[in-house]
Amino acid sequence: PRPLSPARPLSPAHRRSSSVATGCAIILAAGYSSRMGAFKPLLELGGVPALTRVIAAFRSVGATIVVTGYERERLRPLLSGVTEVYNPRFADGMLSSVKAGIKACRADFALIAPVDCALISEPLVLEVMRHPSGLAIPCYLGEEGHPLKVDASYFAEILAYSGGGGLRGFLEGYESRIARFETAYEGAILDMDTPEDYARLVIKGDAGNGRT
Repeated sequence: PRPLSPARPLSPAHRRSSSVATGCAIILAAGYSSRMGAFKPLLELGGVPALTRVIAAFRSVGATIVVTGYERERLRPLLSGVTEVYNPRFADGMLSSVKAGIKACRADFALIAPVDCALISEPLVLEVMRHPSGLAIPCYLGEEGHPLKVDASYFAEILAYSGGGGLRGFLEGYESRIARFETAYEGAILDMDTPEDYARLVIKGDAGNGRT
């Protein structure tokens, strides 16, 4: 009899059609926090560091990647159970961290969010994860938020993108494919770039109404 040919690896599309799609969370925590004047990943809400809160919100996704850069040593105690990917080019901007995370992602889709969005909740993450579109953005009262869902079929194009505008600039080229949908979770749009933003998140977090 003729020898059997080696099995061919399944394409991502075939894997998705024959099994449950696998996901990967990419949390961006590499920046300088220059506008905040304090290191954002370690800022506490309800006594818990922002990075720890965001990691916990993504626990249902599967693998979790935290992209580090500036002050990475200070984050290591918080990274148990996740994969750290160091971005040596973090000074180049957020897109460089997105690319670093995507290079390490071995899943059918990624959910991407900056650590700034410290009130992202697990129910919001599940809502985005289950959206059928390959490019999906949750919106709260019409305002775009996070996490962004990106199908693996776009990974190579993101890695090759060298235009302006960062990840937003890349997405502008796929405007017709993006699914924007309303969510009841305000945490999608709450971020913290400045001390005033942080104070607002502390108040929202303390309110604890379950809808963040």
